[in-house]
Amino acid sequence: MCFHYNKPFILKGEVGNNKFSFDKRELYKEICISSLKESSEIHINESTTVAFAEMDNDKEVGFKGIDPFIVKTHKNKKIYVFDNHNHAFFFIYKEIFENQIPFGLDMIHIDQHKDTRTPDVDFSEVKNWQADIRDFLYEINYLSKEDIDYEVTLLDAAFYYTNAMLNVGNFIKPLQKESLIENLFIVDSTYSLDNIEKQAVSSRGYILDIDLDFFSEDMDYIDRKRKIEVINNLAKKASLITICTSPFFIDFEKAKQALEELVLFADL
Repeated sequence: MCFHYNKPFILKGEVGNNKFSFDKRELYKEICISSLKESSEIHINESTTVAFAEMDNDKEVGFKGIDPFIVKTHKNKKIYVFDNHNHAFFFIYKEIFENQIPFGLDMIHIDQHKDTRTPDVDFSEVKNWQADIRDFLYEINYLSKEDIDYEVTLLDAAFYYTNAMLNVGNFIKPLQKESLIENLFIVDSTYSLDNIEKQAVSSRGYILDIDLDFFSEDMDYIDRKRKIEVINNLAKKASLITICTSPFFIDFEKAKQALEELVLFADL
């Protein structure tokens, strides 16, 4: 396991996912990010802390995430499971940075939402924010006063960018701009679900990115058995799989049930 996500941390300021309605919130001014643990099984547990907070119809709401985040390795293929979708940026960046998967794979994004908003700042700019990145690592207690000579790495920059700059709706554009992914296939409807397997056949390789809010009540108009079938088929040839539980958009128990219905983990 690497240095990043090796222990939980708290976002206290108006950064990352904690920016949403920050000035209007009073009950939940902080959100917690869980640590990442290696596991031979995919069993998720709801966290005891708030991972996402927002104003919903003028009411302040806080949603628990999952704890821990999980990574499973099987036959040199990684499956990451986490709560908020922006974490996908770091895990994809890390796999490419460490030469586990190649640059420029396609991405199949299965989600209720497109998540293609443009961040305020490009990653290419953030890479040079050495002082800001170091300060962030101190703030979340990843560095201590003994680390005064610590040299910031590109993985540190990706970790900072993921958690302090990105949010659940804007992590895909940076992946494209950095050439980390090539073609993007968005599956958010019956039509796109019915066509994605044909598109995947012509791909030279792809990341399968799944948001479990695809199984929310708002998406019940798409046949559930068909969703499971297509995802399981796509997983067999995916180079990397990232899965988020999206606590703001789907109830934890419903997300957990959907994850348990998928048999992709056993077949890899």
